[in-house]
Amino acid sequence: MFERSSLPTTHDPLVDGMIRRQKMHDLHIHLNGTTEVDAVWLDGLLQRRAVLAQLRGNASREEVLEQYSQIEDGLTPEEVGNRLRVARRIRLAMVDRLAGRGAIAAPVALDGVHNFLTCQEIVADNLAYEELQQVYDRMHDLSRHPIRRDYAIHPDRGDLICEAVMLVVIYQHIVEKADDQMAKLLYAYLLILNATFQPLCVQQEDQVGFDQFQKITLNGAREATETRYVQRFSQIGYSVEGDVALVEGRFAPKSDRRRMIRLLCTILRSFATYHNGNGKYDPVCEAEVPRPDAGLDLRLVAHFIKSDGLAKVKDGDLCRFADLRRQLARQLRLLCAVRKNYRGISHYLTGIDAAANELHTPPEVFAPIYRAARRCGFVHFTYHVGEDFEHLLSGIRAVCEALEFLDLRAGDRIGHGTALGIFPQLWRDRSPTKIAKRQGDWLDDLVFAHAMLDGGTRYPQLHCSLESRIAELSQAIYGEICSPVLLKQAWELRQLDPLIALDGAFDELSLLDRVEREEEWRPVQEAKSRAQAFTLFRRYHSPAVTKRCRQVISVEADFIPPEALHELQQLIIAKQLNRRGVAIECPLTSNVRISRYHDYKEHHLFRWLGVVPPQEAQPLVCLASDDPGIFATNMRNEMIHMHRTLRDHFGLAEHECMRLLEALNNQGAALAFRNGHHFGLAEKLAALHESARASS
Repeated sequence: MFERSSLPTTHDPLVDGMIRRQKMHDLHIHLNGTTEVDAVWLDGLLQRRAVLAQLRGNASREEVLEQYSQIEDGLTPEEVGNRLRVARRIRLAMVDRLAGRGAIAAPVALDGVHNFLTCQEIVADNLAYEELQQVYDRMHDLSRHPIRRDYAIHPDRGDLICEAVMLVVIYQHIVEKADDQMAKLLYAYLLILNATFQPLCVQQEDQVGFDQFQKITLNGAREATETRYVQRFSQIGYSVEGDVALVEGRFAPKSDRRRMIRLLCTILRSFATYHNGNGKYDPVCEAEVPRPDAGLDLRLVAHFIKSDGLAKVKDGDLCRFADLRRQLARQLRLLCAVRKNYRGISHYLTGIDAAANELHTPPEVFAPIYRAARRCGFVHFTYHVGEDFEHLLSGIRAVCEALEFLDLRAGDRIGHGTALGIFPQLWRDRSPTKIAKRQGDWLDDLVFAHAMLDGGTRYPQLHCSLESRIAELSQAIYGEICSPVLLKQAWELRQLDPLIALDGAFDELSLLDRVEREEEWRPVQEAKSRAQAFTLFRRYHSPAVTKRCRQVISVEADFIPPEALHELQQLIIAKQLNRRGVAIECPLTSNVRISRYHDYKEHHLFRWLGVVPPQEAQPLVCLASDDPGIFATNMRNEMIHMHRTLRDHFGLAEHECMRLLEALNNQGAALAFRNGHHFGLAEKLAALHESARASS
């Protein structure tokens, strides 16, 4: 097992049998963020200077500095680099001690190794023996794992096998020889790994929220390792037979043609190497597409990156997120050209997504890009939304905006959608009484709730409170009281491309070509016929209003009662998701780490599977792993978590547990983005979508 993955798992005969028969489909996995920490650690020891350069290059970010202070007061990239050097030499010393080569003592202080502060003592003493260290380094080949010298490990076996062999032999040696010196060496080695390096790569159990996750993606610890992909494909496959039939790998498109092609070629050549042992296949030049007869298959989904484009609003900006909109258009134009011109790439490139911190960029920014991508031939779309939110109402609205503004259709998917699944009372119980919100976002939330909750017939008191608060906020933001109806009409116009709607010159970077611009111009002309709403839409994009929208206010968490939030969740699932035939990607571990859940039994997937009462509207769902390296999981373990929770917590019989697992697994196969087709559910999903259009 260690040749592919170092993650522990539980081998249940029924789950193992299902995986062997059906295989699994991982429909939401980020290729950067996949490598397990043990592989990153070994690269850190081997390429210490490269890792240190990446850490230094990212250390100026505010989020990264916060992470260093969380791990340890005073921790710096240089200190991490020093500890990697110490760990590498400790490893050499342990292997030498196993082989009886003890002529040169380990260049570290071992006395009193008993607490975390000892790491600093080890580093300080280690630096005092610089000359001895250099002699020690020259005695060893630092380009490979030192255990290979003394054990007959085949050259093709990876360093994970070497590390596993080394640890097994060391533990055996400590037990048999009662070697206290070796025990101290091992303790120091594991202390540096688990107390310093591992928190840079893996989100810890006590770290909650997307902000914590993003710190790991930004600190640079993984970058030296994740320039290569072969090991990641082997890790995803997990077993020799292969656990996963299809993986939809997410990657970020580039703004430069050469970098875009280089990235895609690197991924696809690595995939060819994984299957046939060499990377001679050229996805740019090859006419034939390699199709693996068995084992892991691959599709690629380009995820555009959200960014906080409103952090610094400039007075001359034409609209909100003007720079980001232009950047996205450049990336899409390159992506479409590559997909059109290179068949070896187009076979694999099947979907569009947008990811990163959803509090930074709303779905409306991506609406023109999604429309243009459809016109360029893309048929599969997904979108990260409803994963992290300040107020539950905001998360529900964001999902609705993604469905409406991005025109998600039968077979498309939502990434996470936690806001539609978490029980409102659970969210309320684990949230502060007061929540800091940008007043423009809160106004949008209240307008959304006012429109969705049936004119106030069920919640008359809430309806009055909504209208009163909407009047106050619209006065503060727009300088006049705007009716909820007018605000909703202006909200609906946000799917327009403001680079065209607000500038008759047709910004040359806003879309792909003249035909595309004309396609975007038609709805603008229709919108202008609604003069009041269009005027408010124009003002919404002005720098002055944008700055007022970003002013932070304090709102009551229970302004919207839990029963109203529950109704909003059900309305979006029943009237939006299910009528459109849109599914939700559910990565269990990722959601437990990022959301307010304490453990797996609270996850909303069990609510959506009908295991948790009451019986209510249930969306189509599929299981996923998200970022297996950052969350220390994989598809096999996601299945095991689900199986154990169904059996041990909810008390389901074994056959019922397996029925639900197999149904969910089959649903994943049906919802996969393969060559424009969905298997099994395609006709049903299309019928749902057409029915929704007819009823509307």
